[in-house]
Amino acid sequence: MEKNRKWQLLSLVLAVALVVSLSVNIWQSHNAPDDGSDGNHLSNDDASESMNFTFMWGPENQKVVNGTFVLKVWLALDGENLTMIIKANDDDLHGSDYIGLVFDSNQNGYIDTADRSYALLASNYTCPLTELQESGYLDFLVWGIMEGPHKVTFSDEGYTFVVKFPFHDWNPGSVIKRGSDNPMHICFSDLSNYPPLGVFVRFSFYVPE
Repeated sequence: MEKNRKWQLLSLVLAVALVVSLSVNIWQSHNAPDDGSDGNHLSNDDASESMNFTFMWGPENQKVVNGTFVLKVWLALDGENLTMIIKANDDDLHGSDYIGLVFDSNQNGYIDTADRSYALLASNYTCPLTELQESGYLDFLVWGIMEGPHKVTFSDEGYTFVVKFPFHDWNPGSVIKRGSDNPMHICFSDLSNYPPLGVFVRFSFYVPE
């Protein structure tokens, strides 16, 4: 395949927001049929070999913000070097808010609780050991935090997480398969509320050879 070929996305994306399922096709925006959930829009970035994803949850499907919660994900792979920019329009800053990332680390073709997870705290720190729960969020398995592979800024538009891997022994880029679909799970948890509020999404992306 030509190197300048645009990244391709899997034609069906499964997005879950507080146990509500959405179906999304490439390049198109859909309204979910009768479940009261929102449609999502995905597109490729024509300027480089990268991928853009935008996921939206209306006020009936999340309590993080008044109105629509939007999670934007930009993903680029250069060899095993993985860069991500994640934007979440949360309206309040809290150092314990986090983005959770889960890749198919055991390469069995789907996301499960055995896959390695990464917690990116809004304080620019991370917990060295977490685990994906059936709830869709992460469990922090050990006490203690360390500086993470990311830098976070907060503005009136919400959070921006800039993430760069590899980081120490964290190298999700090494398990991303070229010429194949790659499942991924992302969650956002707003810990400024109790109980915590959040959303999560599970989808697949295709990386050309």
